[in-house]
Amino acid sequence: MRRQEGSLVAFTVLGQAAAGLAFFLIGPLYLLPPMASDSRLRPARLAACLVVLALLAAAAMVSLLHLKHPGRAPRALANTGSSWLSKEILALVLFGASAAGLALLAWRAPSSNAAVTLAVLVIAEAGALVYSMARLYTQPAVPDWNIPATAAAFLGTTILLGSMLAALAARGDIAAFDGLAGTPVSALLFKAAFAATGLVFLAAFLYSPGLGRRFKRPGPRVYEPDRSLFPIWLIRIALLAAAFALWGMAAFRSAAPSWLAWAGFAAAALSETLGRWLFYALPDEL
Repeated sequence: MRRQEGSLVAFTVLGQAAAGLAFFLIGPLYLLPPMASDSRLRPARLAACLVVLALLAAAAMVSLLHLKHPGRAPRALANTGSSWLSKEILALVLFGASAAGLALLAWRAPSSNAAVTLAVLVIAEAGALVYSMARLYTQPAVPDWNIPATAAAFLGTTILLGSMLAALAARGDIAAFDGLAGTPVSALLFKAAFAATGLVFLAAFLYSPGLGRRFKRPGPRVYEPDRSLFPIWLIRIALLAAAFALWGMAAFRSAAPSWLAWAGFAAAALSETLGRWLFYALPDEL
């Protein structure tokens, strides 16, 4: 993997975490009826939007490190009709703009129809960002990326990190929305994140390109897998197993200490970062 690809690792993981947080936190806060109309959750809505914006801003900043001439970055929007790179950047810009507008509404006004409409737009743009990321890399020019495992890995990162961040928020400052929603939302989020961890673990263990135990790709290989990457893959699998165990204890043990969930999230985030590093390292000569 070329050294500058590290910026793309950070960009994709941060962008997908932001999209996941939009799905699992902004969605319930604005679209779940008992919560959407409750003014007591106004600070929580603002905080959720600001965290999403912070993740997107960090993603945008690190993406510039990949460019030889960062000043030419606006040109990336020049081919939105035919280039998935341009569509990815456009989705990022629209996602950020929608989240900023939603944050402004959360700060200046109580819940409204405009806020609900904008929240739907935020979620749609989050989905568009993840979709454009997957389409950008599933191209015939690089057969090792042009497989269903690419889209599955990007969606897995989105769901895993987004649900974990939302669950941590729900157990923290906004745990009160359990009563407002009439259902234990925080517990459901923890269980959803636990399930996501298990699914991502299975996908990584079985279907990681060139390394998974049951990975198969039809047709001839263009790049042979570098076996020196195998220890990195093992570390990723161990981190996912640790995240699964830690998060399970946090989700199903009554009065579990908060550090269990935070440690599980840290293990999952590091695992997804290593997984994305392996993704870019697969075709090491482009």
